[in-house]
Amino acid sequence: MTPALGMSRVLDSVSDSTILKWRRVFDKGGIDAFRQSPSKAGVRKRCQILEERIVAHRQEHPEHGARRIRDDLRRQDGLETSAETVRTVVNEAGLGAPPVQAKRRPVQVRRFERSIPNALWQIDIFTFKLKRMYPVYLVGIIDDHSRYADRTFERSPSTSTTSRSPSEETVSSPWPI
Repeated sequence: MTPALGMSRVLDSVSDSTILKWRRVFDKGGIDAFRQSPSKAGVRKRCQILEERIVAHRQEHPEHGARRIRDDLRRQDGLETSAETVRTVVNEAGLGAPPVQAKRRPVQVRRFERSIPNALWQIDIFTFKLKRMYPVYLVGIIDDHSRYADRTFERSPSTSTTSRSPSEETVSSPWPI
């Protein structure tokens, strides 16, 4: 038994005759024999004409992209093709534009920092539910001069608004949230 036939036993959905056919095709033309090629001479000629028109159009108008070339060929010559086919033909002919290199920006250190107290505050709010039914709102305020949490506020339906400072006990806050 040849290795190809033994392999078909593993692949139940592929018949022995198919494996043998693939083997003959490979022996005749190598891996290139499996690549798709147009079956009819007219189709091959049409593909060759299309490729020549794409290359000629790109040489005439190097600033046109793949979609513009596709649209011009459709309008002027009545040739239907996809933008990806145009891009492939242009790149294979060596007429493609090199990929654009992204310009790196210099690293910027962005810090929110102020030289005097109370010049800039940052506020963050966090909401969650206790026992899946009581909404709780937690608000944190940071003074950018000291970089410490100045106050935190929390509110839930069962309690009044409370304000906490890192150095103080919990106190009631007159501000509603």
